[in-house]
Amino acid sequence: LFRVAAPALASLSADVDNDLMVGSVMTKSGSTSLNVRLRSHFPETWIWADLFANEHGLAVYNAVAPDTITSWIASAFSLSDQYGLNALSDAKKVTVFRPFFIRLQLPYSVKRGEAIALQVLIFNYLDKDEKVNVILDYHKDSGFEFIVKKSVSSSMIKKSVEVKPENSKTVTVKHESSSAAYFLIRPTKVGTLKLSVKAFAQSAADAIQVPLLVEAEGYPVSYTRSFAIDMKERNTFKQSFQLDHPEDMIDDSMKIEVSVIGDIMAPVIKNLDSLIHMPDGCGEQNMIHFVPNIAVMQYLISTNRLESNLKQTLLRYMEAEMYVGYQRELTYRRNDDSYSAFGNADQQGSTWLTAFVVRSFSEAKSFIFIDEEKLKLSAAFLANQQKENGMFEENGQVLHSGLQGGSGQGGVPLTAYVYIALLKTGTNNLEALNYLEQSLDYISNNTYAVSITAYALHLANSSKKDAAFYLLEKLSSSKDGQKFWAAELSSESNNGKNMSWYEKPRPADVESTAYALLVHVLRGEASNAFPIVRWLTMQQDAFGGFSSSQDTVVGLQALAAFAEATYSANVEMDVTVKNGNEEAAFAINSKNSLVLQTYEIRNFVERQIDIFATGRGLAFAQIKWRYNVKSLDNNRPFLCETDVSQQAYTAFTVSFCCKYMFEGTSNMAIMELTAPSGFVIDVQQLNGLTDTNQLQMVETKKQDTQANIYFDSIGISPICFNVSSKLAYQVADQKPAIVRLYDYYEPQNRIEFEYKVKKEVSIEDACGDSCYAEISSAALTEQPASKGTMPNCCSIIQTLPVLIYLFYYSVLRFH
Repeated sequence: LFRVAAPALASLSADVDNDLMVGSVMTKSGSTSLNVRLRSHFPETWIWADLFANEHGLAVYNAVAPDTITSWIASAFSLSDQYGLNALSDAKKVTVFRPFFIRLQLPYSVKRGEAIALQVLIFNYLDKDEKVNVILDYHKDSGFEFIVKKSVSSSMIKKSVEVKPENSKTVTVKHESSSAAYFLIRPTKVGTLKLSVKAFAQSAADAIQVPLLVEAEGYPVSYTRSFAIDMKERNTFKQSFQLDHPEDMIDDSMKIEVSVIGDIMAPVIKNLDSLIHMPDGCGEQNMIHFVPNIAVMQYLISTNRLESNLKQTLLRYMEAEMYVGYQRELTYRRNDDSYSAFGNADQQGSTWLTAFVVRSFSEAKSFIFIDEEKLKLSAAFLANQQKENGMFEENGQVLHSGLQGGSGQGGVPLTAYVYIALLKTGTNNLEALNYLEQSLDYISNNTYAVSITAYALHLANSSKKDAAFYLLEKLSSSKDGQKFWAAELSSESNNGKNMSWYEKPRPADVESTAYALLVHVLRGEASNAFPIVRWLTMQQDAFGGFSSSQDTVVGLQALAAFAEATYSANVEMDVTVKNGNEEAAFAINSKNSLVLQTYEIRNFVERQIDIFATGRGLAFAQIKWRYNVKSLDNNRPFLCETDVSQQAYTAFTVSFCCKYMFEGTSNMAIMELTAPSGFVIDVQQLNGLTDTNQLQMVETKKQDTQANIYFDSIGISPICFNVSSKLAYQVADQKPAIVRLYDYYEPQNRIEFEYKVKKEVSIEDACGDSCYAEISSAALTEQPASKGTMPNCCSIIQTLPVLIYLFYYSVLRFH
């Protein structure tokens, strides 16, 4: 295997066929065309490939270097029957270099309407100083506007002079040195801006294109509606949907996408790496990257869907995902052979998480290597958690309180969960089975306990399975052709509007319904379970997952079992989606049933979307729409008091004191805190928060612009802590930043709120006179009034080119 990881650049003459002409260079002899390749490919990892050596032990790998100017570190190892495992003793370095190049300094994201001092660094390793013309591509659909100095009004500009946006700067760059050019812009469109910059010297040129994510202001809200197109007994289908949005929706923030597919598992297959959009930094959340691969693999094998090309692609991807998930999960293994959310950092191992891992690893043995000895030791740990009456107890941190059961039913849900895991290893724990059979008399009103117990008894083929099924059916609910199992919500929950989780069921309800579907499949009644499937698919999000990791795992296992039991290749249909005069057509058949076909509605003129279909078989459709709103109605399960302290505009600290407002304590809770545009989280300060009571772990995402803070639980006693951020990019007129705090297993119990820095970065702070679009004095009818001396551009920016120059010089020259 050969691997290159960490940002080599092709030489100036490489890949001439792919060169893009972006301009010309003036020389003493006149205008000379210079082929300048537009660099836009900047991956973080370059190569991960396996090769077979020839009879001489030689393997050759040809690759085109990405566009990053840096040094790549290459390592390799080999496997053979004769010599075993061998690894490269020293990593090799591949340096990619140009004598003249540019680099853009961009934040991870900004919000529409904020001001950015776009910094273009020019590096000159030619043998002489160069006068460089730097051009930022601009047209009416660029998605941004240039910021003109406020002291120059339109009335001061002569009518005879045509003034165009200033997208060109001239900079002198000394040889063996670097300089910077700045463009002050304001994004006007939401989405990904493609910023293209060209730099022309007398004898060299470079061009670069880098994306900048522009987000809408306000709070993001998203909805998904998934439904089945069932034409097994009819040949036409029609359904209409009303997509409502509130009056305070942010302009131009609405995005609507319609997808159709011919297989219930296809969305999951397409989105295996993004099934849930929540942090995954603990031992239970890590399993979301492991378990769904098992369910998908079992389904594709049982339905003979692994054609040669698909099989190789999926096998390689899923095996890699499972190996990574397996190795990472082992880091949460404790010295006593149990597993817990944060490994040995926790005081005790978790019975529930250990059972989850044991079950999953047992099912994965068919696809990847699993250490059997470690698996047996973890199963032995579970056996030691069993009491004399057969019940399993939890001595570790309670992450998922629904599994613990109330005082009335004891540990029935947890015992059922552990028993199911042991059955998957081939162990039938009769004491636990007897305990579950006897528990049916006093759990009859607990939906979750009944559903998971019914599934356990059916897996064991218990004599009490029919009694459990009778209890399960009594607790079901039906509505609009759907069947589901849900506990009654308290009046404290789901009473808001403008909530991205509004109208979504609790994760425990998804789990209960999924266990009920598994029971129907085990009873051979899958053909009658379609109302249950209809409800479950209605709850899936845009990526095929559900609200959290546990309901996603159980929900996908249930849908895979149903799909396997009812699979039919007999699908042939045409689907049409209409919104006003806009229309999109899809064709679904047995050859493309695993292909997710998507269409974005670009001109949303009517709130109603109509879907028509003709043909035969079973397909699925999904509508997802999202927008931003100015305010949210939180259901206030948490209360956070905040205060911002700031000595200068370059750094600030925000203080939080958060507590739980409902009775008892929350499950594991997570805070997602975003920094204002241009700021990054102070990672060193953040890491020190783990000394705070009940605060278990911290991590950063999105290039250190988001902090995820994990709490064991939050109760009525406030948990207080500080988070610091520092200015890293020149962004002014910043919009407020958003904080989310939610119960991981009851995500409808959450709050979202904003905070704002006290000393805002102004345009003058971010960038001085040299960053404004310039207008010559000849174009003015009068000179602008002086407002005093403006700082050179600028106290933050002045030293930055030097620092970056030293960094690149060390990498590119000395190394």
